[in-house]
Amino acid sequence: MEVFVPQEHAPGAEAEVDFGEVWVVLNGVKTKYHLFVFRLSHSGKAIHRIYPTRPRKLSWKATSKRARSSAASRPSSEPGRGAADDAVGDG
Repeated sequence: MEVFVPQEHAPGAEAEVDFGEVWVVLNGVKTKYHLFVFRLSHSGKAIHRIYPTRPRKLSWKATSKRARSSAASRPSSEPGRGAADDAVGDG
């Protein structure tokens, strides 16, 4: 049996935030980088940022605020609430 549950998200009401690792080959050298992903739930538009190091303490609010400001010029991207997965909390 296949089940489909449609989800509805108001424009700008929420976003998903996640961190991960990505391997990049630069000048022939395989190097690990840290990937930040911010995805708007309504439109599905996403912003990805790659950092050479992951700070010991990174505020996802500050990082997602930068992502939201980048997305602000795009339709349906009003700041709202975020859902963090594996993100380091504020403090």
